[in-house]
Amino acid sequence: MGGAPLTGPSALTRPSPRLAFGAVATGGTAALALACYLLATRHELMLIAVVLSSLYPVIPVLLGIATLGERLSPRQTIGLAGALIAIGLVTAG
Repeated sequence: MGGAPLTGPSALTRPSPRLAFGAVATGGTAALALACYLLATRHELMLIAVVLSSLYPVIPVLLGIATLGERLSPRQTIGLAGALIAIGLVTAG
């Protein structure tokens, strides 16, 4: 196996508290999302759960806009608006 050995100071350093908190928060959020998906597939229509879960890439885009100040091109804005409208239409029935 051709990997670098985990020796030296970088292998033994602990992550910063901020990084550790971010990792724990991300893992907790992912676990919560999976639990919600499981509940949705058992108690709601499977079609709605699958369609909404397929739109999960919208969340990182919205977080990037809100937290990092990322900007979208007009084409991307139209795509995002279409995805949000689709979410509304699917959940409205």
